[in-house]
Amino acid sequence: MGVFSSRQLRETAIGLEKSGFCERAELEERVIELMNSKKGEAVRERVLKLREDAVEAKSDGGSSCIAMAKVGGFF
Repeated sequence: MGVFSSRQLRETAIGLEKSGFCERAELEERVIELMNSKKGEAVRERVLKLREDAVEAKSDGGSSCIAMAKVGGFF
């Protein structure tokens, strides 16, 4: 189910640390929590649901498609 390669994750982690956004230890702790806990399982399920909803919204007849058609009608 991995969306990112290990190289992409490593580069992102380095960027976050260099920017001062978070420390490596904190990031590692959060990743492990998301991978190995019930809380992480719930987050993954929610993200998958949001992904499915986004795909549906972008499809023909979806809410985003309809909204863009309305915007296009103004021009």
